[in-house]
Amino acid sequence: MADERLIPAEDGTSLYVRRRGTGRRGIVLCDGILCEGFIYRHLWEQLSPASSAESSLVHWNYRGHGRSGEPRDERRLGVSAHADDLLTICAALGFSSVVLVGHSFGVSVVLEAALKTQLRVDALMLLCGTAGSVTHSFRGTSALAFVIPRLRQAVQDYPRLARGVWSRLPASLASRAAVMS
Repeated sequence: MADERLIPAEDGTSLYVRRRGTGRRGIVLCDGILCEGFIYRHLWEQLSPASSAESSLVHWNYRGHGRSGEPRDERRLGVSAHADDLLTICAALGFSSVVLVGHSFGVSVVLEAALKTQLRVDALMLLCGTAGSVTHSFRGTSALAFVIPRLRQAVQDYPRLARGVWSRLPASLASRAAVMS
């Protein structure tokens, strides 16, 4: 059974976190964009036996994604801000060391967090991601560098509409998008 909670980020944004185990060593799963746990659904079950009094298995949602709240500060949406959120979660859960697991966009997040943290990082698991600008390397093109600024502007212009559309996207569409990456 997972413990689920909201942890406040530095700016007060609520970050959704689920945790199995009570240990001070965290195994933290970081999604790609659009994934919201899709990639880790089966891995969560496989890794759950590793959670115990020594280790905790954690999965969380980025600000504005999944069950996390809308960002209080819309300027804090980049890799660095998500890495700060990840470290806030690790501190709130009392971790003394971590294994950071990143898929797709999550690779950049865990690499940034590893550079910033004072925690002992026992391992990095980097799955299907890039250490550079994902918008210029996604599927070998720079298509996302063209699309994302326009999509971001549309979300800023129509935030309630964007949140409504995003919350109603079928899981199968998100799954197909995740598999494409």
